[in-house]
Amino acid sequence: MKITVQLEAADLVRHRWLAMRPRRSLAIAAWIVIGLFLLGTSFGTYEWIVTGDMHSSLFWPLGLGAYFALLFFVVVPRRAKRIFRQQKTLQRPFTLEFTEAGVRNEAENGRAEMKWPDFHKWKANRSLILLFHSDALSNIVPTPLIRGRCAA
Repeated sequence: MKITVQLEAADLVRHRWLAMRPRRSLAIAAWIVIGLFLLGTSFGTYEWIVTGDMHSSLFWPLGLGAYFALLFFVVVPRRAKRIFRQQKTLQRPFTLEFTEAGVRNEAENGRAEMKWPDFHKWKANRSLILLFHSDALSNIVPTPLIRGRCAA
């Protein structure tokens, strides 16, 4: 199968979200910790509303919640968009060809071929497939059936 892809800044933001997604066991543990965090913060907030006395122990969870919300919903997307603006090769169309042996990537700057056993891991969601060479390097493959921007 051969597809031509034109990435956008939003694709790099989705790439960062997907790349950060932990494996299932860690995700379950993280949701449990988030649930306990929300439960504790809710009880502390309820006590503050009822008694009118805010305990200093409520500042830590509220501060941590604000920090992580800012990090995940503001900082990560801004960094991804900045990287997309800086790296001109991401802004140019490229062609991916999937064969039984591996993946061929062809663009204006050159060609590359990677065999399937050489990939470290992969992750996928409804809009992207990430093929990891290592933990630090991956290929972004938009799913052509979902996105109208890919030409098959």
